Amino acid sequence: MSLRTLLDRFDADLLRPPVWAPQAGAAPAPTAEEAALIAWCQQGAGPGGALWWQPLARTPVTIRLALRRCSAAEMAAATSAALWLDGSHALAECRSTAARLTLRATVKWSDACWWRPHRLSDPWDAGHLIDGPDLLARAARFRPRRATLILASGLDAPQAAALMAVLVPRSVAFEHPVRVLISGA
Repeated sequence: MSLRTLLDRFDADLLRPPVWAPQAGAAPAPTAEEAALIAWCQQGAGPGGALWWQPLARTPVTIRLALRRCSAAEMAAATSAALWLDGSHALAECRSTAARLTLRATVKWSDACWWRPHRLSDPWDAGHLIDGPDLLARAARFRPRRATLILASGLDAPQAAALMAVLVPRSVAFEHPVRVLISGA
């Protein structure tokens, strides 16, 4: 287990988490559009898990970085899909504070177990890209702590190209899959 993995947090310098508005009752299943976006994210995200006796070995991931363009309407569905991916629905289903803490501890422990294969139910980090004049510098420091979905809205074509010019070469060193959904480019 890596101490760094236990200390890693959501990258709030680069991403703003999607807004969660819990609703009464059991969470409905993802819509067909949300399910398709989740499937796109998970395609090539595994197998994950290095050999247990090689804690510093490179994590096997089939597709480390993928980019997809979408419309503004698709971005709204992607925001909802992000809430499925990041475990917000699973956390909302917990009936007590103890259950929520147990879920969070289990997720953190799973993150630290380098030998554990990736599972489709594993939570991702997901968030909206925070634009600004220092975006490229922040992107250059980005290191995913777990599988990550980046929702990038409102970027023009040169901004999107510059962002990908930073992320693509760095993705070779990513330990987890990263998916970038861009609208407006």
